[in-house]
Amino acid sequence: DILNYGMPYGVYVVEVTQGGGAELAGILPGDIIVGINDIEITNIDQLRDKVNSIRKGKEVTIQYNRIIDGEYIIQEADITLSGNPET
Repeated sequence: DILNYGMPYGVYVVEVTQGGGAELAGILPGDIIVGINDIEITNIDQLRDKVNSIRKGKEVTIQYNRIIDGEYIIQEADITLSGNPET
């Protein structure tokens, strides 16, 4: 599904926590998260609810869109959920 601005529905990644699961899995700012374990994610509340329903230490598969050669291409990454990394 594409919005009016040519961006897919989902959660736009503004920043990635250094040392966190997303960074370790290769998620980058500008990626758009569209699913977790093949469950569609269209907004930040769905993302929070889904992540909070899964135990820390469990691995999940994140589906996300990344711009490659000017087009959004769906990608997948396996991420082990953890608390916030120590700072």
